[in-house]
Amino acid sequence: MVLSPEIKYPYIIMNDSIFSPTIDKFPSRDITIAYRLWRASLWHEAMHILLTNFWSENFIDYYDSYYRLSNHLLISNIIEDYRIEKEGIKLYPGMDKELKFSKAIYYYLANTPNNIIEAYIQAMNFGAIKNIDKINKEWIKRVIKAVEYTRKALKKGKNVFDIAYNVCNILGIEEFEKLDFSIIESFSKTNKQEISENELEKIIENWIKEKNEFENQIIEKEEFEEENIKINNSKKASIKEIKNNIEGNFEEIEEEIIEEILKIDNIIKEELELIKLEEKRLEKGHKGIESKVIPKIIIPERLYEDEQKYYDMELINHLKSQLRNLRKGWKEVYSYTGEFDLESYISKNKKFFIDEERIKIGGYKIIILLDHSSSIYGHHYNYKKCCIALAEALSELNIEFSIFAFTEYRDRQTNDRYTHVYLIKSFEEKWTKINAKRLAQIQPFGGTPLADVYKIIKPLLLRTKGKIIFITLTDGEPAQGTENECKKIINSLKKYCDMIAIAFGYNMKNVMRLIENLKNLEYTRYIALDDVRKLPEKILRLLGES
Repeated sequence: MVLSPEIKYPYIIMNDSIFSPTIDKFPSRDITIAYRLWRASLWHEAMHILLTNFWSENFIDYYDSYYRLSNHLLISNIIEDYRIEKEGIKLYPGMDKELKFSKAIYYYLANTPNNIIEAYIQAMNFGAIKNIDKINKEWIKRVIKAVEYTRKALKKGKNVFDIAYNVCNILGIEEFEKLDFSIIESFSKTNKQEISENELEKIIENWIKEKNEFENQIIEKEEFEEENIKINNSKKASIKEIKNNIEGNFEEIEEEIIEEILKIDNIIKEELELIKLEEKRLEKGHKGIESKVIPKIIIPERLYEDEQKYYDMELINHLKSQLRNLRKGWKEVYSYTGEFDLESYISKNKKFFIDEERIKIGGYKIIILLDHSSSIYGHHYNYKKCCIALAEALSELNIEFSIFAFTEYRDRQTNDRYTHVYLIKSFEEKWTKINAKRLAQIQPFGGTPLADVYKIIKPLLLRTKGKIIFITLTDGEPAQGTENECKKIINSLKKYCDMIAIAFGYNMKNVMRLIENLKNLEYTRYIALDDVRKLPEKILRLLGES
């Protein structure tokens, strides 16, 4: 599933991916309401992934012909939506109230149906039809019959596409008539509205009331039995008779249902706190690194890319273990005996073996800079895995650190180039998944203005008190013609901190070239690896010599 701010319709499938709208596209200015709606929609699409056979012949035809949709294909999709939600709730009963919350809000925002198809869609989606008293009575009769048939046919396990053919006949519409896209657009409108807590309660109460009234018109004995409601054999049983057969007071039960739907689970509260915290940071900036101090550093605002794919737990745990040794006072040193070290051999050091030595280590602050120029493309997974693993390990050991990343963009009209330096984490922040998500957003692009980036970050470095280690994750290939300038700024920064570089390559031949690149730029220490999983083995020597 891919989150995209650009899609026109609520959900589309392209290249084996479901494209979902972002939270800001959902119909509420209230972040809590918008988030609950967005969360329920993601669950709905997840149920499609779990329960819908997208590779069946019918669905392949459906998505191959998206822009020439027929009434039959639209009805098929609506029936499948209903089916996967019913089955999904059986698997994840905790989502029942979230789904009801979503349906109540969207029912409140819905318009009066303009045609019989829209009326059927509302009946299937919401269990009710908006302003039903204003709709053609013949439409209502057909819709009720179609909904009743749909539910019974699904219970009998009939094929969704076969059910859709019969529904089209019941509704009196032509199955293969080209779909009017205004029908889809009418369900895609997201008018921003302020909804207070009191209004929210009334919205849910009204939806439940109108849903019950509509259900009363659908004679489906099996549906009532599922709710443990006993009704008489009369097909004209009223909602009042049904209520009387429920133990206890129906109004009290209805109030409990509304209260339960309004209740926000703890997990949602925790997720919301992270989102609200991030919004606050984006609005106010960060203490000590506001635009007044470093005007060219920005914070990623759109958090759509999933960070989980960059989490390598084996790498993270191994790195944590090695850094604990460093805290205990062990470091790796060059020696005439021990483990052979390729970088030292290539650099023509006299001592190209590594051994361990007991040390006493003081407290350091660490700055990490992630190079995400286009030359990194192909390796960017390793660079991000390395960055997140370092962050997780440093965070657990309570070592203060900050993370930056950079790319370069070119204006296609003017051909001007712009360096973008992103703040991923400041020293003052606690490392969380939000920081990891920020990191995930940065995509490799443009040239490598490494010297300019160091100049932008330098004011922060000079304001930072204490001993500093500056780690740059880079291939050591600055923009053409800037090598000497880059070397000069690196040597300038070495007066204030240890300048360390880490690179990742395809194979040993590529690694040897990367080592030469880093050596020529005169970093304090550097390593190049052909496998990110080798990083923990090298980290003691890399950091310990500080």
